[in-house]
Amino acid sequence: MGQILKPTSVLKARPIDRILQILGDSIDRKNGAKAHLARELGISPQAVQKICASGRIPASRCRQISDLVDGLVSVHEMRPDVFGDPVSDLAGLDFGNAAEQHQQGN
Repeated sequence: MGQILKPTSVLKARPIDRILQILGDSIDRKNGAKAHLARELGISPQAVQKICASGRIPASRCRQISDLVDGLVSVHEMRPDVFGDPVSDLAGLDFGNAAEQHQQGN
């Protein structure tokens, strides 16, 4: 069975580590998670190992990976340099009149 991570350690983990943990929990093995990720992405296990070693997920793979883990790791978490920080993206929005805008069909 996969290692159970404490909530604080999950939040501090690199996105690729969290992805492997999520996949590993579903198949009960971390190494199996890497092979599963490689198969799902259509890439070699060596390419997955390179991602793991660098910690940098190719932007072109982020949406596919996020879908694979049912959105538990967002594209923003994987590559904030490409997809932006979801918190700062929301900072400029005015939610005060969102309901009114929705009712007006805007």
